[in-house]
Amino acid sequence: MDMRRKIVQQGAATLMVSLPAPWAKQNSLKKGDEVEVEIKGDQLRILSASEPEKKSIEIEINKFGPYLSRFLEAFYKAGYDEIKAKFQDTASLNEIQNCLGKEMSGLEIFDQSRNFCVLQDIEGVDRDKFDPALKRVFYLLLQMAEESLPIIKSQKYEELKPLRFLEESNNRFTAICIRSLSKLGFKKPERMHFMYLIVEKLEQLADQYKYLFDFLMQNKNLKVSKQIIDLYETLGKMLRLYHELFYKFDKEKAKTIDKIRTDIIQTSNKNYKNFSKEELMIIHYIMSICQMIFEMVEPTVALEY
Repeated sequence: MDMRRKIVQQGAATLMVSLPAPWAKQNSLKKGDEVEVEIKGDQLRILSASEPEKKSIEIEINKFGPYLSRFLEAFYKAGYDEIKAKFQDTASLNEIQNCLGKEMSGLEIFDQSRNFCVLQDIEGVDRDKFDPALKRVFYLLLQMAEESLPIIKSQKYEELKPLRFLEESNNRFTAICIRSLSKLGFKKPERMHFMYLIVEKLEQLADQYKYLFDFLMQNKNLKVSKQIIDLYETLGKMLRLYHELFYKFDKEKAKTIDKIRTDIIQTSNKNYKNFSKEELMIIHYIMSICQMIFEMVEPTVALEY
């Protein structure tokens, strides 16, 4: 959020400037609190010195059944620091343990009893982790997209297996990003929902690539036509272009992404009768990924303006 503030003189030599109310509210700052001030050349950086509020919740895991991991991940992403999980038998501890260490890298069993355990975040949330985690998400997605192309061209689908497991790494890093947004907010508070949407889409993109890789590995004798290979290669270029757009906004790149989306959809719809039923499944994944990339452009524009 860019804004101007007038400098007010207090006394003979002290100059003062007011803090933006939305930023102060987001960081729970009030009269008498302290902030950290960093000086870098002609730049002055003000950081909140307060710790984010600790959040805890108590749950009964037997109510969640086979969806336990989904609920725990939701609580983790929502910013809970402590989860007291009550259960009816100690065998439930194994279920909880199996849920940890995947997407919830910082959550560990801190205390346990015969009918409950306490999960705590042992890593905490660091403001400086968000940007590196997000860059890692992009890197993993581009790796899935670009390194899979020569494998699909050669039809050696079993070589997709290592790339398929990059989706789990993607989940961990997107979880870090979403938890950071929940706990610390975003540098543009009024735009945080746009950033959240983008991170969610990046997580879902990895899912679609994983599903495509699984399908190809299950159909190891499938011969893919050059037309589909070309569409898949174009899709990878579209993802790379969006990555560039996100980190250095350019209206022309946004228009190009829109054109690529239109071309992929029109080509797929025009030629669907020429594809086998297996190839139509590939087209389904290509179009799904294509649409998700396109849907990230609008919130990216909103972040820029």
